[in-house]
Amino acid sequence: MPLAAVPGSGEVHGLGDALWAWFGADFAATNRLLHQTPGATPPTAAHGQALRRTLALMIAQRRPSGYLNAGRESLETLTDSYLGLLAEHGVISPALRDIAQDQRLEFRDFAQDPIRPRVEAGKTLQVARTRLAGLLGVSLQELDRIDLAATTTLNAELQAAVTEHLHRLADPEFAAAQGLVGERLLDADSAAAVRYSFTLLERGEAGFDVRVQTDNGDQPFDLNQGSKLELGSTAKLRVLASYLEVVAELHAQYAGQPGEDPAAPCRWIARTPSAVS
Repeated sequence: MPLAAVPGSGEVHGLGDALWAWFGADFAATNRLLHQTPGATPPTAAHGQALRRTLALMIAQRRPSGYLNAGRESLETLTDSYLGLLAEHGVISPALRDIAQDQRLEFRDFAQDPIRPRVEAGKTLQVARTRLAGLLGVSLQELDRIDLAATTTLNAELQAAVTEHLHRLADPEFAAAQGLVGERLLDADSAAAVRYSFTLLERGEAGFDVRVQTDNGDQPFDLNQGSKLELGSTAKLRVLASYLEVVAELHAQYAGQPGEDPAAPCRWIARTPSAVS
């Protein structure tokens, strides 16, 4: 059911989206008004407006862009005509017809009430949407038009905490407290120019689950998956030495524990935060 396009959102499909996009009306509330028992209570202006909007959109399917943009007066006239026919054939009561004909279509003022994307910001949602779009083989714009629900293995609370920590590393004082500022490391002026990424996996019965995947960038681009880094010789040696030191420390700490111990390090696998300036 294509119903033209609106500024800020693009093409509109379906009665529910059209009610919201063109009139700012709630689909569930409109349904409740339309399904109330005829004759149980006198129809109100809200009943008439709900019927008028719905009927107008049904008519607009003939020429969506024409009727919903420049041809709104013609749409009003046709709607009044069909309201009369519905009452004449007993589909609606004369009282509902009269009150619906007294209403006028109140279109959304896109300058005063623009349509804004209803996708919340946040790295957790960005990661999930990007991964889901890739699995379905669609773009993010096409994904927003699919009616579905999805779950993720990400730990939202931990993800938010790690993201906040990475953002705080732009503060020279906080970065210095974390041991990132010093000789052959960062200087105070360059702390804010570094981009950090972090991934944390947890081993479960079915495999490894991604619990944290974030970075300190505010863009949809994901450093963990979308970036390709080429390290120089000195950087490669530094990374190798860091990993060897971490492995040595873990071995010294956990070598005497049995493998099935839940506290053993094999339960968690964390990628060392990568930094790109």
